[in-house]
Amino acid sequence: MVFYGSGENCHDETFFAYEMVGGKPEKVLYKAFLKKPRTLRDFQILDFPGGFIDGDDLGSAKAMAFRFRNNDYVMEELERYLKKGGLVKGTCNGFQLLVKVGILPGLDGDYKNNSMTLTYNDSGRFEDRWVDLEIEGEKCIWTKGMKRLELPVRHGEGKIVADEKTLGRVNKEGLIVGRYVGRNGEPHPGYPWNPNGSEDDIAMICDPTGHILGLMPHPEAYLKRTNHPRWTRENLPGKGLGLSFFNNGVQYARRN
Repeated sequence: MVFYGSGENCHDETFFAYEMVGGKPEKVLYKAFLKKPRTLRDFQILDFPGGFIDGDDLGSAKAMAFRFRNNDYVMEELERYLKKGGLVKGTCNGFQLLVKVGILPGLDGDYKNNSMTLTYNDSGRFEDRWVDLEIEGEKCIWTKGMKRLELPVRHGEGKIVADEKTLGRVNKEGLIVGRYVGRNGEPHPGYPWNPNGSEDDIAMICDPTGHILGLMPHPEAYLKRTNHPRWTRENLPGKGLGLSFFNNGVQYARRN
């Protein structure tokens, strides 16, 4: 299921990515899902694409998160889906929605309470650039087999903030699956390599099951070598590295 509507604007690329790896995606309007969340039972993957839901009024994804959290039926169906091991990916605005609903980081299987947030970039402006990322651990099914890659970011509110206890747990439990690094892989690179000032240079996190991924960079924007800004100057593979996320998700769903 690929969500769309209410200002979200990356659904077509996301839909195409799943088709490229042999998936059978369907687009579902946010408004339709909120009225009939039982449709979730027909899917193995739930994808919240990026964009500007509700024009980012009240803050990124906050208005949509309010609609989710104040609909008991929706939250019950979501929790049922998550407890059964359903796969979820949220990119940029979709990541912000997952965090503000309470689905991520999902500590102790709690998918309803907020323990972190995403707020305004330290630069005080919208950041639109390609970043270098280091993938960590093997917990997350979406990032299996990945080590280093470049992806684009485009957001005004991408800084991950959490209290010391939560930040300590996501580090200790291996829930940080991607960090911003310098051009040559240097840790703690500072701005502009960390485009938003996110704590611990966090770019991606997963829940303890490894089934739910939230990330600020856009994998759906790097599906072919021609999407890369240096495709005429570097010997890049024909398939973009962003496609690996979708392939991992679809292959896992098929096996399970």
